[in-house]
Amino acid sequence: CISNRKIIALIVLGLFFLPGLIPSAAAAHSYRFDSHSSNIHGAIRYTVIGQYKAEFQDFAGSLSFDDAKGMIASVALNINAASVKSKYPKLDRIVRSKYLLNVAEYPDIIFTSKQIVKTTNAYLAKGLLKIHGIEQEISFPFIATAPNKDDKGRNVIRAKGTWIMNRK
Repeated sequence: CISNRKIIALIVLGLFFLPGLIPSAAAAHSYRFDSHSSNIHGAIRYTVIGQYKAEFQDFAGSLSFDDAKGMIASVALNINAASVKSKYPKLDRIVRSKYLLNVAEYPDIIFTSKQIVKTTNAYLAKGLLKIHGIEQEISFPFIATAPNKDDKGRNVIRAKGTWIMNRK
C-alpha cells in the first residue's frame, strides 16, 4: 500500500522557459514553460515496488526575469494532476483516485511564488502550493541560468528545482 506518512512528492522541475509574447514595460520579461523540453516528475514511496516514479505530462507556467536586478522575480506553475503517468498504469489510477490526488475534485496542483531570494549559487522560491484542496506555504531551492540564446536563437532560461512534501 502507499505510505500515508510521507510522499516524496517531489516535484522536480527540469524546466526550460521561453519568452512570452509581450514582455512587461518594467524591465522584466515574462517567460513561459516550454512543455516540449520541460518535465515535472513525482515520486511516492510504495511498499510493493519501492518507489513509484511518475511524470506530469500536462502543465503550464511562467517566470519573470527582472533585468534591472539581474534575477528571477517570480514563478507560477499549474499542473494538471490527472496527467500523471508512470510505467505502472494501475498505480497511476490509484494516485489519481480519491485516496491520493483526487483529481476529480482537485484537478490542479498550483504553485505561486510570493518571494524569490537570490543566494550565492541559486535561488529560494517562497510561495503558496495548492494541492488536493489544501494550501500550504512552501519554499524550495532552484538554480537558473540568466537569459541566453538556445540553438534556435530563442531567448531561454533553464531552471531546475525540487520540493519534498510530507503528508503528515
